[in-house]
Amino acid sequence: MIMIGLTAGRNKDKAVQMNKDYPAAILSAGAAPVLIPPVEDHAALDRILQSLDGLVLTGGGDVEPSRYGAQRIPECGESDLSRDECEIYLCGRALAMGLPVLGICRGFQVLNVALGGELYQDIGAEYGKTIEHRRMDDPAGRVHTVDIAEGTRLFGAVGRRTLGVNTRHHQALKTPGWGLIISARAPDGIAEAIELAGENFVLGVQWHPESLLAAGVEGAKEIFEAFAGACGQRRENRQ
Repeated sequence: MIMIGLTAGRNKDKAVQMNKDYPAAILSAGAAPVLIPPVEDHAALDRILQSLDGLVLTGGGDVEPSRYGAQRIPECGESDLSRDECEIYLCGRALAMGLPVLGICRGFQVLNVALGGELYQDIGAEYGKTIEHRRMDDPAGRVHTVDIAEGTRLFGAVGRRTLGVNTRHHQALKTPGWGLIISARAPDGIAEAIELAGENFVLGVQWHPESLLAAGVEGAKEIFEAFAGACGQRRENRQ
């Protein structure tokens, strides 16, 4: 069976936690979810990666600004330094190994930072707020649309130029990391999807398709099916 790792976060009491929609989305795509706690032991993380066919970087809190060479502003949220170290290392190693990678919300931002990109620490403070990007009361409520560029991996997965999405983020991409292209934007210009060109499946989305999938919203399951398909192909190539 296809094995896909999902990075877990921690709550205020430092207990490892994960929204149930993430493993449910992986199971629905015919793969087995493997939870990865936020540990900093690189040897242990390498061993975990060796057993996986793909990696999902999940949502959560703000990445520490020093990770992308920025000074913290008051609007930046609290960071989990152990999780930052774990996920940025995992992302870099997964890319080097050719593992398919899917980044969701914070995971989109981790992917960008791991490749040397920068973030807006707060959209309102550093970019200017014109539309809502952080609605927390309705996990599957579609708040705005994204415009998807034709010819991109994301377009190939969902098969449409416009998609209605939910949104829970206050940070955003400022400059893309090495090799990343912006494959979808919100109406105010904020980058909503990034991907690497080439054969390997590497995609980051700023919204939460796992919550949309749980609510049966169109355009969500296609992302997980495309990702799981790439993971399955890599598994076949390894055997």
